[in-house]
Amino acid sequence: MTLSAATALLVIDVQQGLDDPRWGESVRPGSPLRPDRPGNPIKPEAAPEPGEPVFQKTVNSAFIGTGLEAHLRTRGIDTLVLVGLTTDHGVSSTTRMAANEQMHRLARASLHDEFATVRRTGEVLAEAGSPG
Repeated sequence: MTLSAATALLVIDVQQGLDDPRWGESVRPGSPLRPDRPGNPIKPEAAPEPGEPVFQKTVNSAFIGTGLEAHLRTRGIDTLVLVGLTTDHGVSSTTRMAANEQMHRLARASLHDEFATVRRTGEVLAEAGSPG
């Protein structure tokens, strides 16, 4: 596998609070991952290098409520390598959201001519006589 210059490493959920068996979403009271708790900081072994961007997330996906997508698009990054401690949570959700556009195309292709007729909105509106 060869990675292009348009590839970014995305480290997800490698916080000190994940050592605590009570961890959970970082906005819940009592969560060791809350921004005001000692478990919020990134583990030293995964700390970003000086100048590397950090996007603080509070839910399962790094794309929700952060500037991650805009950052990637602005820099022309089209490939991600994801790593993290919570594969079933943050890594999985972020991976699915990163692939949403591709997944949408795949779902349309799977449905078309098998279970449905997939058409563009403009075609349907024109057929219905809408000025749309």
